[in-house]
Amino acid sequence: NGKVVADNEVQVFPMLAGQVLTLSVSEGDKVAKGQTLLNVDTSSVTSTMSSLRESYNATKTATEKAIENAQIGVEQAQLAVENTEALLEAGEQDLTKAKQGLAQAQAGVQQARAQQAASLAQIQASMDQINKQASYGTVTAPCAGTVTAVNVVQGGMASSAQPAVVIAEDSRVKINASVSEDVF
Repeated sequence: NGKVVADNEVQVFPMLAGQVLTLSVSEGDKVAKGQTLLNVDTSSVTSTMSSLRESYNATKTATEKAIENAQIGVEQAQLAVENTEALLEAGEQDLTKAKQGLAQAQAGVQQARAQQAASLAQIQASMDQINKQASYGTVTAPCAGTVTAVNVVQGGMASSAQPAVVIAEDSRVKINASVSEDVF
């Protein structure tokens, strides 16, 4: 008795569980490395993307307005410094206060810019994570070979706990045979 088996069998597990939208291969098909085997529905992962984009745009608009207002404060403080310097006769104390006001306004601009960068970076990181998870919806062949098993069907569910496709790498096979002792 004998059985033909793959010399090196590669089990392909989907990274994202969900409904199989497309199934591009069947048993016996030859596949190339990187070829799409199946696509899994990513709508559950990407459903929040539009609200994140809106949040990103709203945050950007709001923080740009805050930076603009802080910049106006800098301009007003700069004008106060210039006016106070022009009226230096009014006293050294007024000039010091005006310069402190300018420094505070400039710090406000820097703080507004830092807050904008942090907020936008956080939202962008969330969007990047969603895009990465959505990319798991496309399952590709990790190697060239022959498909020996397809464990999913189009419209069915794919799970990361079970291989969706099994590939005999480089289409190499071997024969496993059982031989009784008395043959030797």
